[in-house]
Amino acid sequence: MKKGWWNLTAMFMGWSVCCSLSMGAKSAVIPQRFDAQRALDRAAFSHQVIPSGTSSSAVSFEQAFPASASLAKVEKALLESKALEIYWQRPITGEQLQAEIDRMVNTSKDPKVLSEMFSALGNDPQEIAEALARPLLADRLCRQWYARDERFHGALKARAALEIEGLTAETLRSTGGQYTEFEIKKNTSEIAAGRFGEQDCWMLGMESGRFPPSRGLHVPSDTTPESLPIGLVSALQEDDTRFYALAVLEAAPRTVKVALVQWPKVSFDHWLLEQRKKMGAQGPACLHTSTA
Repeated sequence: MKKGWWNLTAMFMGWSVCCSLSMGAKSAVIPQRFDAQRALDRAAFSHQVIPSGTSSSAVSFEQAFPASASLAKVEKALLESKALEIYWQRPITGEQLQAEIDRMVNTSKDPKVLSEMFSALGNDPQEIAEALARPLLADRLCRQWYARDERFHGALKARAALEIEGLTAETLRSTGGQYTEFEIKKNTSEIAAGRFGEQDCWMLGMESGRFPPSRGLHVPSDTTPESLPIGLVSALQEDDTRFYALAVLEAAPRTVKVALVQWPKVSFDHWLLEQRKKMGAQGPACLHTSTA
């Protein structure tokens, strides 16, 4: 058991009821969240590694954690929470915040530092939930829901599917996507086994003539270069950041040459910035930061 883990867990015993009763309420206003964020930033600053030969006073707290950066973190967390409610009808609940706190406590690699973060917030369950748990949870959930939402990526998907329709490996570069070619080489053990490696050749695994949708799948152990469909363009595939298609250009006993064309999705960070403009999620016109 990690040192300090038991004390940290014990500190949270009995908190669930308190959190579940209060976390469903509307988030505190930005100035209050800002003060909490500055407290967290100060705790983080105390653990910064000072480069060798540099005076510990050379970098001030304000330089390392400017007030504008703290405010941006607060506004981002509130904006992402709002986006979850508006776009996916999934407002963050008290139970989810409690589960996020439990996750942090149970999986922390440095319970001492986490305990200091809690102390910086006065060991207040509500403050910890809103200032520490909510930003992490809201960002993770927003990215998850945005990644495959057809409302935001459907037009790109339709365009990519239309562009690869009827194409062969030779004409794949004619699309409007980003085209590249690369080689995959088998290492000595793989050559001896007469198969492809599962780490570098994930994109060559096939089922019914289709390439897998993402990493994590690998070539069956009995796959050989001769069995690969030379010149065949895969069906359109998708992962969290792009749509793409692949084609085997050449296959030899030791190497396989592959063509890849991809259409990157609008990044989540860029999308969120646009939503901020639309939803008007701005900080107060005048924010007092003298207490930082």
